[in-house]
Amino acid sequence: MSNLFRDNLYNEFPDPNKKIDEIGEQTEQLQSSLTSVQDVLVDIGRFPKLGGEVNDTLRFKRAFDFLKARGGGLVSLPASEFVVSNIKIPSYCGIKGIGRKSILRAEDNSGVPVIELEASDTKFTYLSDFSILGNKTNQTSQNAKGILYNGSETGSKDIALNEWDARHTITNIFIKETKGIGFEISGRGESQIDNVQVRDCADYGFYFNSFDNWVSNISSGSNLKTGIVITSKGGSSRYINCKSWNNGQGAASVDDTYGFKLTGVQGAILSACDAQANLNHGVYMSDIRGCFIHVNSELNGSRGLGLVTVDSAGFYLDGGMFNNIIGTCRNIRNDQQIQDYAVTLAGTANANTVNITSMAMNKGGVNDTNNRLSSNNVSVIADTADYTDVSSRTKRYDSLGVGTGANKNIAPLWVTSKDTDNAQGALIQRTTTTSSTDNTLITTESINGASKVTLKIKANITNQQVIYDTGTNEARFTAKIKSNDKVIGATGLGVGNSAAATTLGTVTKKMEVFDANGTSLGFVPIYNSIT
Repeated sequence: MSNLFRDNLYNEFPDPNKKIDEIGEQTEQLQSSLTSVQDVLVDIGRFPKLGGEVNDTLRFKRAFDFLKARGGGLVSLPASEFVVSNIKIPSYCGIKGIGRKSILRAEDNSGVPVIELEASDTKFTYLSDFSILGNKTNQTSQNAKGILYNGSETGSKDIALNEWDARHTITNIFIKETKGIGFEISGRGESQIDNVQVRDCADYGFYFNSFDNWVSNISSGSNLKTGIVITSKGGSSRYINCKSWNNGQGAASVDDTYGFKLTGVQGAILSACDAQANLNHGVYMSDIRGCFIHVNSELNGSRGLGLVTVDSAGFYLDGGMFNNIIGTCRNIRNDQQIQDYAVTLAGTANANTVNITSMAMNKGGVNDTNNRLSSNNVSVIADTADYTDVSSRTKRYDSLGVGTGANKNIAPLWVTSKDTDNAQGALIQRTTTTSSTDNTLITTESINGASKVTLKIKANITNQQVIYDTGTNEARFTAKIKSNDKVIGATGLGVGNSAAATTLGTVTKKMEVFDANGTSLGFVPIYNSIT
């Protein structure tokens, strides 16, 4: 007879020996998994110093050699300080610390970057969660940089992933007191750089010489030179929530001590950025094109440091075309009246849209150094320390709409401007090299089925004529008036070449005369001679 209690008990509580075997198998699998993880995330402690090694540099080399043999991985740093000269990062490898207390310190007189790429075509590296101390007081060379990612613009294709771009990831890094540039990147892009902070460097803070990158949440402050530099190779990148502050500290001159400096850049986006208390202009832009600049620029200019920034500006646009610049400028009224102007227009700046709101500027809203206001769409609302409004002459137009506005039912394009700014409110401007021909300015058509009536308004610059042309009838207005239809003068017609005469010749033609409403008044005879 079966024991119902016993059978149910074994169902609820399996054989203990069998269960122990299962646990043993799971433990072996876990140990195997841990061994695999340890091979791709190795603690630097696994690679101690060898005899004769004076710093930790070769420890990192041995760690990366180990990882490269396994296809890549990360070197893990504890909360400790490591003295190094130059760490070279291979492809598919990186360094991960536990935060600010994982420190790489540059050795004395290193003359090289703390971190750089193993080769110019190195790809897919990863840096996160550690600090770099540049030890600048014990360095003699500007090559003693923090991070130098000096990649190639061409490089070679990654065969495994069929990828040309570098695609590095760099996040949560703190760089301080380097003799050279704090962070520099060149070459191919698509890299992501986030939450990197640089300060107190004896050179530039950041130097972006690489295109097509994502840059976000970076901070650059108290550096000797400009905080954030973007070169002509740094275009087509996004720079979001970036701050550049207090740069130019200890500089011998105000040259190259801006918050942001963009030179020859095309297609870059700066959004929700801040330029604060830099020695020179907040945002300096030279010959940039097609960029979107959205920055708060405040308190920029010399601050009693024995240096004078002449006509400091929140935004300084030297040349450049087709840019959209939006921002705010601020001084602290009656306390820190540092920034002279909200905007300076210089060089050949043309076809840019500039929209700035500012307060308490030292001198005014716009510093137009080369008569560029008429060549750009500029709207600046500003006042000075004594609340004087200085915005009335800075607008090229007050409002512009396409298919919108009060007259949208009758005009697809409309412009309103001040009475004193009629030239700047011009609806159409046509530039031509064929000044002797009739150049069409406006064409309007009325179409009803197969019937079409066209009116063209033209201009002939050489003849100083405005022409109304329907195709069958034409009216030209110049020093001489010619019309294929009636010419009506509401207040009369006059001639300027009259002379005294008494003897009439023979009537050869007649000319009909109309009143102001176009009603015929009769005819005037035309004589073949009058003497």
